[in-house]
Amino acid sequence: MMIMKGHAQLEIANVEAEQDLIGCVMANNSQYAELSHIKPHHMVEAGHARLWEALTKQIDAGGTANAGSLRSALRGDRAIDDLNAAAGQDYLSLLCAKAAHPSWAQDCATAIIDDWTRREAVGIGQNVIALASENNPRPALEVLSYARNALAELETQSGVSEAEFQAAPDVATSVLTQLAEQMRSGKTLGKRCGLRCVDRRMGGFHKGSLIILGGRPSMGKTALARALAHGCAVENPKDQVLFLGIEMSPDEMLQRELAAISASAGDGVEYRDIAMGKVRPEEMSALHRAHAQVPANLILQDVPSLSIDDVRRSIWSRKRKGPLSLVVIDYLQIMRRPEARGRNETAVLGEITSSLKQIARQAGCAIVLLSQLSRQVESREDKRPQLSDLRESGSIEQDADFVFFVYRESYYLERQKPKKGNEFEHEMSVADLQTAMEVICAKARRAPVGTDMQTYQAEFDLITDPRGEV
Repeated sequence: MMIMKGHAQLEIANVEAEQDLIGCVMANNSQYAELSHIKPHHMVEAGHARLWEALTKQIDAGGTANAGSLRSALRGDRAIDDLNAAAGQDYLSLLCAKAAHPSWAQDCATAIIDDWTRREAVGIGQNVIALASENNPRPALEVLSYARNALAELETQSGVSEAEFQAAPDVATSVLTQLAEQMRSGKTLGKRCGLRCVDRRMGGFHKGSLIILGGRPSMGKTALARALAHGCAVENPKDQVLFLGIEMSPDEMLQRELAAISASAGDGVEYRDIAMGKVRPEEMSALHRAHAQVPANLILQDVPSLSIDDVRRSIWSRKRKGPLSLVVIDYLQIMRRPEARGRNETAVLGEITSSLKQIARQAGCAIVLLSQLSRQVESREDKRPQLSDLRESGSIEQDADFVFFVYRESYYLERQKPKKGNEFEHEMSVADLQTAMEVICAKARRAPVGTDMQTYQAEFDLITDPRGEV
C-alpha cells in the first residue's frame, strides 16, 4: 500500500545533518564503510538524495568521490541546479567548506535515520486514519493488519548500522588501553576543571555525562557553574566549553569572571562594583590584567529563551568548529517546555533531561544542568538538600549520572536571630563559616557519594579548593 506524504512529515527534517554527512564523506571516503546503511531515500532534500546516490555509486565502484567527480557526474541535474541557485554559489564547494569533524558523521547518520523514521511513521498514521474513516470504510481487522505490518516493516528498515555493534573483547581492549594511558600519564580519564568536587570526586568531566547541579537561591550554584566552566576551559585549552545562560547575560557573566580572576591574582575587584561602574583607576589595571586571563575557548551564548532544539543546534554548531568538552545550562526550570500533551510537569521536565542525556552521548561531551530546589528545604531544621528536594525529582534523578547540591550554612546563620547572651558566639560562627561551601554529591553512577568542601568568596564570585588540602 502506498504511504501518503503529508505536510507534517516535511517539518521533520534535519537538513544540516544531511549537509554535514555528505561533506564528511566527501572529505574522507573511508568513512563510507560505516555509513553505507544510509540510502538516498532517507534524505529529505531531493538534491542531497541525488548527491548521496552519486557519491555511493562512485565509492562502491572503487573510485574517489569528491567535489570535482560529483560535479561532473551531476552536471545539468535539476535538483543540483536548484541547490546552487538557492545557495548563490557552487553548492558542493559549500558542503566541503562546512564539513563537520569526522567523529560527528555517525551522529549525523543517526539523526537522518531518526527523522526519516518519524516521517514514515506519520505517513502510516495518515493511512490508518484514511482507512478507518467513514468516507473509506474498511473492515477493522484490515486496518489493524495494515498498521501492524507497516510498523513492523518500518522498524526493520530503521535498524541500527553494524558500526553500532561492538564485540565485548574489543570494548575491553579499549578500556585497558585508556587505563594504561591514565596510569602512565597520571591524568584522569575525564576533563579536569581544577576543583576537587569534580576532579577528585568524579575523575573529571566524562563524555556523555549529565550532571545536575541543584541549590536554593543565593547558595552559589551559578557561581559554581561558572567556576566549573572557567576551570574546564583553562585545564583543556584545545577544547571548547559552552555556557548557555538563560538568566544571566554574557555581560553579567564576564563581570563575575573578571572579578574572580582578579581575586585569584591577589588584587580582586568586587563584581558588584564592576556591574555598577564603581571602579578606581588602579582597579581598572587589575581588570585589564584579568582580561588577558579569560580563556578564549570559553564560549558564551546569549539565550533569553532556550529549548531542547536550541541546545541541540548550539552544540552541533560548536562541534563543527572543534572538540567540545563541556556544556553548562543555567537553568532547567526556565527552559522552554515541550508541549505537555496532557502530561504533568514531572513528565515534561523528564523529556528535557532525557533529551539532554541523549545529546551528551551523541555529542561526546558532558552537560551540567542547573536546577532549582523546592521550598521544602526551608522547612527542615537541617537545610542540607536531599534528592527529594529536586523539583519533579523522579525523572531528573533517573537521567542524571551525578547529582550535586550546593549548601552554605552561613547563609542561614546570618538570618537567624541569636539567643540572648550568645550574640558573640553567633557572630563568630557566621565569620568562621563565611567562605565555606559544601558541594554535596547525592548521586554518582561511578563514584562514591559524599561532600567536598570548597572555599567561596561571594563578593568576587570566586570558588577554590581549601588551602592546605590535597
